[in-house]
Amino acid sequence: MGAISIRARGTRALARTCLLGEGARAVPRVIALVAASMLALGGGTAIASTGNCYSADGCTEDARSAEDFTASVGVNTHLGYSQSVYWQRWPMVRDRLLELGVSHVRDGTFAVSYPEVIAPTVAARYNELNAEGIKGSLLVGHEQAMTATTLAERLSWVRDNVANFTTSIEGSNEFDTQGGDADRIASLRAMQCDIYRSVKADPVLASKTVVGPSSGNFYSDDIWYDEIGDLSACLDKGNLHPYAGSDPPHRRLSRDLSVAMSWARTVYGDKPLWATESGYWNTTHSSGVSEAAAGTYIPRALMENFRRGIERTQAYELIDLDTGSEQVIDNYGLLRSDGTRKPAFTALRNLLAIVKDSAPASGRLGFGIVCTENCRYGDPDAYPTQDGPIRHVLLKHSTGAYFLAVWSESQVWDAAARTDTPKPAQSFRLHLHQTPAKVEIFDPNTGIAPRSTDTSGNQIVSTVAPDAVRLIKITPAVAPAPSVAPLPPVAPASPVAPLPSVAPARSVSQKPPERYAAAVDSASDASANSSPSTRPKTCTRPKAVARITFSKARHANIRAQYVRAVRKGWPRILVLNRAGAQRRSDRLLKKISAGSGREAVAYPPAVGRGRGGRGLTRGTSPTGWRADVAYVPSREKRSHDATLKAKLNRFCNGTRFRYVFR
Repeated sequence: MGAISIRARGTRALARTCLLGEGARAVPRVIALVAASMLALGGGTAIASTGNCYSADGCTEDARSAEDFTASVGVNTHLGYSQSVYWQRWPMVRDRLLELGVSHVRDGTFAVSYPEVIAPTVAARYNELNAEGIKGSLLVGHEQAMTATTLAERLSWVRDNVANFTTSIEGSNEFDTQGGDADRIASLRAMQCDIYRSVKADPVLASKTVVGPSSGNFYSDDIWYDEIGDLSACLDKGNLHPYAGSDPPHRRLSRDLSVAMSWARTVYGDKPLWATESGYWNTTHSSGVSEAAAGTYIPRALMENFRRGIERTQAYELIDLDTGSEQVIDNYGLLRSDGTRKPAFTALRNLLAIVKDSAPASGRLGFGIVCTENCRYGDPDAYPTQDGPIRHVLLKHSTGAYFLAVWSESQVWDAAARTDTPKPAQSFRLHLHQTPAKVEIFDPNTGIAPRSTDTSGNQIVSTVAPDAVRLIKITPAVAPAPSVAPLPPVAPASPVAPLPSVAPARSVSQKPPERYAAAVDSASDASANSSPSTRPKTCTRPKAVARITFSKARHANIRAQYVRAVRKGWPRILVLNRAGAQRRSDRLLKKISAGSGREAVAYPPAVGRGRGGRGLTRGTSPTGWRADVAYVPSREKRSHDATLKAKLNRFCNGTRFRYVFR
């Protein structure tokens, strides 16, 4: 049976169009809005700080975990849209998701009565993402009943097919875009409570987070929230869709975002808030923005929501359904429909790669931000909105470094004139309370390498807050070890009779046991064991493909190279082949040199080349010496080599293995 098309309905496009119908501009935020109160509205952890962070004396602020920020970022997909690029070019879509670096996606459910080809294919693709460390938030509400399916059938499909992939289950999506009469409101309330009771009563699903219904803003949020009433007993997380239209991301419906967050409490009580959709569309429609403006706004939206305590934000969406069409709904993607990257994709990918972390961290940093040039503070009484001040988010990385994200709260798109309006960056001095070992500055919109590095220990750093997010990485100086008073002299011991002499031990070889032999690394393979017979004495050769797991945070560049190499045709599944690894590496890298602080890394690694399968025998003399080569920071390369060496050590030659990044 051929796959049918499952596409967004016209009401959804209408909802997006009406979003901007109430006014072209938004009233500016009150500048004195306290950060802690905004976080309380979001239900997140309030940031504790002492002092004024925007003064020379500064403040001491509790940093939030970089892991929490990266875990907060997701993206919407539509893997069941069978007439779309999601369905028709799945390998490309999957690889772009891996390249982007998000930890979760939001999509739909496909119950048993769906066309046979859709449900099993989507389930297989969800599980493929799960194997790569990407989890899912799945909708089960009214809009999922595109055929005569029941809630029980939709939940059964999740439980029986994609339970491990699924971490959260969401209620009805933008139900208000289909009308707001009393019967529909009662139906929405009943559906949400049925979802909550059913999930929590199911032993397999009970641990899943239940997310409340969302508003599509067919009319004002406050009206919708008032009509729905309190649903906090039937959900774990509240649900916002804070689209800003063509305005900056701190706005919602011509108001500051905090107003919508406050209204949401009518339905969600004090439950933490998620933004399950947030984004910008790129069309000739008067309410859209340029790709360049979206590239500035979308990373800011993620930081802005996190700053206000919104626990999770899922960008809408991964890829355009039809780039260039006049339909708003077709042009929300971070990618164009041919798979090419828009500026927003590149900026978000780089942002996540720079701050990505796989372990929680906490700490306090003392600093002050003093604007010195092009300072803007907005005007609470102005209409339309004026450009606003410098904003910041402080993150702590498990390496001990801090990331201070800064940006100007500026408007970079003029909807009336249909033109980009970049603003002069606000210059400022960053006053650090403690001497840093190193200060690095990153601009994710242009790359992942630091644009500047300062190891002078200067506690005053002059820089700017541009329209886009800038990251200032502050590595604290290591405090000297405290001095210890010398121990008192020890009295000499009483003489002891000498031990009887012992016959000398028989001479033994100092060569370490072969079971500890190196499993050789992947890039320069400088430590590769080139002996054809070298392998651990006691090794295993599993029937299944061995999964060699790397940290996505510590190996972001290598992960990007892996994705690129696979896209070029190099295989995912490799065969362990220690024999001749050094010769293959030498031949590949003979004329390759890296710049300062960077080293060459190859995929497939030398120990995975030279035998079996397409791609493993590319090149001759020695067999299979060719591979894809990239330059990565030396520290990352050494970490990769050590990880590969340790995890391959117990396997015999001939073992099939693959890279997995978590």
